Amino acid sequence: RNDERGQAASDPKGHVQPQIRKARQGADVTDEMIAAHVRTIIRENIADALKMDEARIRDDRSFSEYGVDSITAVNLVNRINKAIGIAMQTTVVFDYNNVDQLASYIIREYKPVLVAQLQEQRPTEERDTGTEDNPVLGAEQAPSPIWKKQTREVATRPQKRDEINTTPFSIEKRTGYYRVVIDRPEGVEDLRIVESIVPDLAEDEVRISVRAFSLNFGDLLCVRGLYPTMPAYPFTPGFEASGIVTETGKAVTTVKRGDEVIAAMDSDFGGQANMIACKVERVFRKPRNLSFEEACTLPSTAIALMNAFRKARLKKGESILIQSAAGGLGLAAVQLARHYGAEIYATAGSSEKLDYLQEQGVAFGINYLEADFEQEIMRLTNGRGVHVIINTLPGDAIQKGMNCLAPGGRYIELAVTALKSAKTIDLSVLSDNQSFYSINSRKLTTENPDTIKEYVDKMLEFVEQGVVRPTVYRTIPFTEIRGAYRCLEERKNIGKVVVGIPYDLQFGQTDLAVADGITVDKSSSSFLNEPVAIVGMSGRFARSRSVDELWTHLANGTDLVQEVTRWDLSDQLLQESVEICRHGSFLDGIDEFDPLFFNISGLEATYMDPQQRLFLEESWRALEDAGYAGDAMGNRRCGIYVGSCGGDYTRLFGEGAPAQAFWGNAGSVIPARIAYYLNLQGPAVTVDTACSSSLVAIHLACQSLWSGETEMALAGGVFIQSTSEFYLNSNRAGMLSPAGHCHAFDERADGFVPGEGVGAVVLKRLQDAMADGDHI
Repeated sequence: RNDERGQAASDPKGHVQPQIRKARQGADVTDEMIAAHVRTIIRENIADALKMDEARIRDDRSFSEYGVDSITAVNLVNRINKAIGIAMQTTVVFDYNNVDQLASYIIREYKPVLVAQLQEQRPTEERDTGTEDNPVLGAEQAPSPIWKKQTREVATRPQKRDEINTTPFSIEKRTGYYRVVIDRPEGVEDLRIVESIVPDLAEDEVRISVRAFSLNFGDLLCVRGLYPTMPAYPFTPGFEASGIVTETGKAVTTVKRGDEVIAAMDSDFGGQANMIACKVERVFRKPRNLSFEEACTLPSTAIALMNAFRKARLKKGESILIQSAAGGLGLAAVQLARHYGAEIYATAGSSEKLDYLQEQGVAFGINYLEADFEQEIMRLTNGRGVHVIINTLPGDAIQKGMNCLAPGGRYIELAVTALKSAKTIDLSVLSDNQSFYSINSRKLTTENPDTIKEYVDKMLEFVEQGVVRPTVYRTIPFTEIRGAYRCLEERKNIGKVVVGIPYDLQFGQTDLAVADGITVDKSSSSFLNEPVAIVGMSGRFARSRSVDELWTHLANGTDLVQEVTRWDLSDQLLQESVEICRHGSFLDGIDEFDPLFFNISGLEATYMDPQQRLFLEESWRALEDAGYAGDAMGNRRCGIYVGSCGGDYTRLFGEGAPAQAFWGNAGSVIPARIAYYLNLQGPAVTVDTACSSSLVAIHLACQSLWSGETEMALAGGVFIQSTSEFYLNSNRAGMLSPAGHCHAFDERADGFVPGEGVGAVVLKRLQDAMADGDHI
């Protein structure tokens, strides 16, 4: 067979045989010529890739018998692609796993390319002729790809691996949208970001301005050409994303513009972009208690694990082994196993990961890089084995895992690529009523679309119940996509690696209209100026311990201005010989504070500016008034915006104040106190625009809601005087009213009267507040 098929194209010295040379001289290309040409390319490249004698290769023998695995397969396919000028996926060598089968596949899929290659005299085998009719081609003159670029490339791909780093892409802001592109099975350094024209929307589709998308191990397999169900090259990877609906097709009724959603991509993938358009049945409302970064990790996890646990039929008290348990999928599996009351065994690749798993309730952790997990499982279980195994590890982990099954055990294989590249599997170990399940989630959801909704809805139910909480290892900007892939490739992550879309690159933002004089259609913006609802408020003012008491005073016409008694102003300003203001509006009890409620020490509280203490208290009360105070606020995208013009509390300190006095009197820490205490995931901003500070703070809060940066905002202001410094300086400047009254816009106006106060309002987009049943 080797002589008849494998070496029909060349003699032992590599010279081209007459049947191929004839084709290159312009004769018709026959099927026999094509077959001989393809087999020669396959055999030569197997020999080169594996450093073996070509004579040992048999056309009907499986590639795995020669040592072709998922790593060498990438190199082999790249060689074949380059020799022919095609973009074949790496998985093909596992689906067509010998020379005969692979040659038949290549001829069937790429025959026009092969015919053109033979007719145009492009192969390099002819370099021995050196005639005018058959010029010698240098090895560097490889055929060009068969596809044509349809998009503008944002950044040029580097040429050498040692030049690759995580340098961000430089993206100009234009009117299209941006997406990651994989051209062929290569490496992370070959990823590109391109600008593309926004496609028309089908009547059953939803357009989403992406805020975040997650990276999965399947994305790395796509880069290497190893993912079983990946689209044809070139394509945009990405299984899942989260964002805000900007447009809906005319047949869509379940979501509307402005909704925060997550999306599970279909067979064409495409999630790694700043805009996606997908079928409405693949779009789900984002849980309110999750950030975009957390929510985007749910679809793939849901589809894989809901199916896996259904097949596992895990019962309370049973044991389960979760392989590679520190990844995003593994940690979700740990949480589900804990929910079902199982005894959890888990593997991970580092001591840091094992320590984290122990904190999550894993009873037994095994470093699969340092120990034989099969031996450890059998030792830990006294030879009994475990009832359920969820596997994502390649190689001999499949067989070893099967060897660990207890009688009646269930083995769930999620690593489809590893299964396809497995050389041999001994099924005789499954002789005691054990079961083996192989799950290909992408094929399942493509062939049975209804399963997507079923599995994602079930996972969202677990999220709402607090059973599952996604774990995000790191969020990396879109422009650093290669760095994000590198992070995943290094396998140091605990949880998911997520890519976030920076604000100025979010699809539909009006400030994208600044480059090259191009104007963006403002109707594509996410929220524009949607009404903002106040859903909670709290405050303290003169003789008013709450906003209700303040309202009573206002309704009754009570004058809350009084003569200054906190300091003696007369002696201090006597030498100035100026008419001064001796009135103001002051809070009572500014020294009162319960530090232990906020887990603050007495020492730190003593040296905290009263403005920090009071705004912290009123922020809590405002959230409490809205019904959102407490642990439920953890990780919410809630921004804090406070107007404050500085403080004077440090004037009361003597020498030797402790370190706590440093941050205890920083204006920037005023909003950070409540953000830190509740673990809020949003901006914490102090605004100082003098008399308009709290007004601007509320304006910024509204802008953050309109842009989709936050889902909730707390905004307000605080002004407390610890010393008479403000009175001294403003009196000296003639800014205060000697009469002790404000006469705004009146000829009697002679200055203003200082007033203390602290107030906070909780804000949400009106449609969100109504949907959540908030008191508005």
